[in-house]
Amino acid sequence: MIKIDRPVAVPDRLLNEGADTNLQNCQDYDANPDNYKNLIIEFDILNGIYGHSTVKDALRTAQGNKCCFCEKDQREEDGTVEHFRPKKGFKQKRKDALIKPGYYWLGYTWSNLLFCCRKCNGAKYKGNLFPLKAGSTRARNHNDDLTLEDPYLIDPATIDPRDHIYFEDELVKHKTDYGSETINIVGLDRTELNDFRKELIDDLKSRIIIIKAHRFLPAAEVQSAKTFLINAQKYTAKFSAAAIDFIAKSGVDLN
Repeated sequence: MIKIDRPVAVPDRLLNEGADTNLQNCQDYDANPDNYKNLIIEFDILNGIYGHSTVKDALRTAQGNKCCFCEKDQREEDGTVEHFRPKKGFKQKRKDALIKPGYYWLGYTWSNLLFCCRKCNGAKYKGNLFPLKAGSTRARNHNDDLTLEDPYLIDPATIDPRDHIYFEDELVKHKTDYGSETINIVGLDRTELNDFRKELIDDLKSRIIIIKAHRFLPAAEVQSAKTFLINAQKYTAKFSAAAIDFIAKSGVDLN
């Protein structure tokens, strides 16, 4: 998990139809809050707006075709546009009943959207799970103050996950409570990811062996190994956080 640079430019679909629909939802809530609190009426947050191809493509490109949480390559998978704060309802704990309404006023808000793989965003992991740290106050409607919330889930577009999460080979570890909770919420320690990261670590190890034996090998082979390690740490590389930590620990010289 790495820091994400979300583009400043907001896709037109959100600036226009999205902003208008957000405003209409807020006005509808203010007109009769009890209808929504008592679930007589529920908000319909439209995928055709927040998940429009222009929105999805902008996020996908900005994130290097990777899931915002697990860093799995999405070029051959159908990732999805994810709401950091759940749009229709939320849970403080995984086994809790879903509480509605959710963060309806952020349904089409650029700063609340990320590109995510379907596994991280599925019901078994993040889904509608959005726990807050004890003592913080949850915003229940658009009139409340979001700054009073202290989410456990790390938003990689605003917080550097590297301050909270690190890797020992293929295994994800935490430095803070936020790191620990985030690992649990999106399943960063699931077996599938461990296996994928181990494949990468094995590839890195083989290149490191070549570099350390540079005196006995052709210069071109050594340079190719160095290039592999350099590319593995790039923003667009799959599982780059694990690669960065492993390469740093190896002490290999890439100059």
